[in-house]
Parts: sequence; C-alpha cells; structure tokens
Amino acid sequence: MIIELLCTIIFFTELCLRIYLAPTFYQIYSDICFWFELSSVLSNLFMYIIIEIQKYKKIYFYSCLTFISILRSLRIFRFTRQIIILKIFLYSLIHSIRQLFHLFIILISMILFFGEFIYLIEEWTSDSSIQTVTDGYWLTALTVTSLGYGDLYPTHTYSRILMSICSIIGLVIIAITVPEIYHYFDRMYQNETKKRHIIRYIYSDQIALRI
Repeated sequence: MIIELLCTIIFFTELCLRIYLAPTFYQIYSDICFWFELSSVLSNLFMYIIIEIQKYKKIYFYSCLTFISILRSLRIFRFTRQIIILKIFLYSLIHSIRQLFHLFIILISMILFFGEFIYLIEEWTSDSSIQTVTDGYWLTALTVTSLGYGDLYPTHTYSRILMSICSIIGLVIIAITVPEIYHYFDRMYQNETKKRHIIRYIYSDQIALRI
C-alpha cells in the first residue's frame, strides 16, 4: 500500500512537471496518453482519499475508480516512442493490416468448417470431451494455431485424422502470411537504419566544419 502510494505521488509529480515544462499547451493536451495518465493518477488519489475516510464501501463509483486506475498500465506505451524497434514493429503491423485481415478470415473459416465436422464425428462417441459445437470450435482454434492446451482432444479415429489435416493447413497458411509481415518489418528497419546513419554523418560533418 505504501509503495503504491509512493509510486502514485511520483507519477503525479512527473505529470505536473511535464505540464509545466511543455513547450506549448497544445502539444501536451493533444496527446491521448496524457489523458490516460491523468485519469489513472487522479483515480488513484481519489481511491486513497476514500479509503482514508473508510467510506469506500458505500460509494457507488468505487468500482469505476478501480477500473480507471487500470489505465495506468497503458503508460508502458510511452516507451514505444523511445525504442525504435518497437515503433517499426507497430508500423509494420499497420502496413500489413490487409494480410492480417485475410489471415483472420481464413482462420475463422477453418474454425467454423472443421469445428462442425469434429463435433458431428465426436457426437457419436460416448467418452468424448467434445460435448457441444462450441467445444469443436475451440479445439479447432487450438489446433489450427498450434497451441494445443490439452483440455479438449479428439478420441475418434476420423476426428484425429481431421485434426491432423487442420493442423497442417494452419501451419501452411501461417507460414505463407508471416514472411509478408516480416518483409514490411525488414524494409522499414533498413530504411530507418539508413536514415539514422545519414543524420549521424550530417551531424558529424557539421561539427567538423565548426571546428
């Protein structure tokens, strides 16, 4: 409790310093992360005040404050501005949104198709762990993505063959889609590396000319 209160005070102080040292008010207020941080810090302060007066159980919006305080976990996204590799990764995902959408549609179609068949086959097996069609969808989703939690498993011979085919098709589809995303990532990373080298050379040349 004390450590959390100390962290909240540090975050609140840091937020006030950011507001005071900002070049312009528009620059700080137009940042959506600023509002997330402000709401999370203020909600934590209100929660401490409520707990201090020992009336938080009677206040209806205590649960709302608890939910808002979860937004402080979004502070981690501030580091993406400083780490270049994370920015490039996010940009590559944005540029590959079309490929990801196609992959999503194909996987959903496979889950619906194979899930129905696996349920129809396992329905006639007495000791099967697949009791509903939702279980069939869940098993297919785990199989096509190569997760395999083990909570559901096929027992009939035909269903095992069907799940093996589903797993192979899923691996092939993912193996075809992932290299396209990596291509965007590698190209953007190379461009960013060249840009940083050019800026470094220009900066070093300017220093040499001044000397």
